[in-house]
Amino acid sequence: MPRSQLPAVPLYLTPHKAADHIGVGRTRLLALLKAGKIKAKLDNGRRYFLMASLVKYMDTLADA
Repeated sequence: MPRSQLPAVPLYLTPHKAADHIGVGRTRLLALLKAGKIKAKLDNGRRYFLMASLVKYMDTLADA
């Protein structure tokens, strides 16, 4: 597939989209944040989860 046809990957996700992306609920997502397993940024009181942090967390999970 040519590079121009690759889908864009967002750098940040809203809590709802981040939870959907890794297959957990928002409560579990916030627990992962509190435990320091994933990272987020605040902008004007809104929380955004870093895609790289979510991918890194998923890489730590055991293979099924």
